[in-house]
Amino acid sequence: MRNIDRIRIHANKETAILIKSKPMKKYIETISGGAIDVLITSEKDYLILDGRYILEAENYKKDYIVIENTPAQTGKPNFDVIENICIEKGILNLKIESEAYTPVEYLKMCGGRLNILPFDDEIRKIKMIKSEEEIKIMKEACEITDKVFNNVLKHIKLGMTENELSGWVHYYSMKYGAEGMSFSPVISSGERTAYPHARPTERKICRNEPVMIDFGIIYKGYQTDITRTVFTGKPSEIMMEIYNIVKMAQQAGLNAIKAGNLAKDADTAARNIIEKYGYGKYFDHGLGHGIGTDNSTELPKLNQKSKEILEKGMIMSCEPGIYIPGMGGVRIEDTVCIIKDKGISLNNITKDMIILEV
Repeated sequence: MRNIDRIRIHANKETAILIKSKPMKKYIETISGGAIDVLITSEKDYLILDGRYILEAENYKKDYIVIENTPAQTGKPNFDVIENICIEKGILNLKIESEAYTPVEYLKMCGGRLNILPFDDEIRKIKMIKSEEEIKIMKEACEITDKVFNNVLKHIKLGMTENELSGWVHYYSMKYGAEGMSFSPVISSGERTAYPHARPTERKICRNEPVMIDFGIIYKGYQTDITRTVFTGKPSEIMMEIYNIVKMAQQAGLNAIKAGNLAKDADTAARNIIEKYGYGKYFDHGLGHGIGTDNSTELPKLNQKSKEILEKGMIMSCEPGIYIPGMGGVRIEDTVCIIKDKGISLNNITKDMIILEV
């Protein structure tokens, strides 16, 4: 079944679905420009777009009715066109990605002639189970991610800034086929590795310290997420201890990612290891999150509050960490897919401690 048909199941003669966000446009394999709206009905699909996309839209006319609307010329926003289509077709309800709109936009839509229904939770549930084709793409994306990481390692040297290192991540991602980055890379060094989501700065990398590299690529619309913490020379005894604990915790979490288990059980398995060694208060985030065409809102969530039951075909991150202020931190993360009821890492980068010769 095509992804767009998985969405269409939730439409009927009186209810249509409006797709706005770029990740969802990627998911249904259509044009992903910001000025494009996709209207899905039980019978036909529509692309409402401005003149900039008309030529590209020729490639989609087999599957969509293409309607040009350039607000600067017509004076009408796309939603007016969408509303008219729905009224003409006898459609009363419109399910939307409410999180893709500003509060002002949402209120204007609710004040129109259609009954507006948020569709965000349903979308997350639909996307949670990946098809064989999606898993194939994710495997390819993770192979590229691994290749990027291995090449970036070759460039780490003393005196290099975190920003320079981030530049190499971007360079190799594009070189090996990425469409873009899943998020702005988290690159930190020294004491700054205690910041779980640090952004790169002009800080220079020094000898005998940790360097955290957390990034993901976008490939064929799908995203990856990986973290490794490497060392520029011999780490301190406590950093070695922390690294080994995080490595054990990551494996425990991975072992607990199985079809039928609760998502929170994987978090518990990893967290128990870290707490056992006395570092529980330094692991202050969930174990992981769903990954697909989006890297922040997808299910399942692997944390203590999660209620999801893990199933075959789910893809998620597994990323325990320990972060000690004034000293530094360690995180190890893989993109994991449940294949044949078992969590399998789609990354093949070693989790053994990497000590660089710099």
